[in-house]
Amino acid sequence: MGRPRQTTDDTLLATARACVLELGPAVSTAVIADRAGVSQATLFKRFGTKEDLLVAALAPGDHLAWIETLEDGPDDRPLELQLREVATEISDFFEDFMPCAAALRAAGIDLEKVMRSHEVPPPIRARRALLGWFRRAAAAGRMHPQANPEAATTALLGGLQHQMFMRHLATNLAPDLFTPHSHGDLVDVLWRGIAPPEGAS
Repeated sequence: MGRPRQTTDDTLLATARACVLELGPAVSTAVIADRAGVSQATLFKRFGTKEDLLVAALAPGDHLAWIETLEDGPDDRPLELQLREVATEISDFFEDFMPCAAALRAAGIDLEKVMRSHEVPPPIRARRALLGWFRRAAAAGRMHPQANPEAATTALLGGLQHQMFMRHLATNLAPDLFTPHSHGDLVDVLWRGIAPPEGAS
């Protein structure tokens, strides 16, 4: 029986991600291997090419907790509370993923090709999950009868993604336009548009 691995794949990927975000996608596999305490041969044996390593380290995986939460919900708690939790989780995801997406592009990696490698690309699965969440809430009478689940989905995803895109792109140019918890204000506006009439659940 072979010796157990001393360094897990997750640890190697976390090290690669940190190196790329700190030093840029041109960082050598020698630097990544050195920081991880393994040989370059180990990196290539486990992940194949450097491009494969970068994709594994930076691209979203198939198991995203916030999408799985959406697919199981909403639950019986107040819908507004859950909407705020959902917005926070999506905002946190975009906060982490935006620099990774930029690094993948800078490395010349085709993001569309990466997304097609999934059975259901994460952006499509995310939209479907959020749309299903809003549709189930509407069917249960927990949203205003005239509220449109498709529009609510676009407003929330689009608003959160725009906030993170601009925060990473233009915070230094217009810092007064961006606040750390602005997704809460977005939820305030959205909730006023979809909240059920007084007396409804």
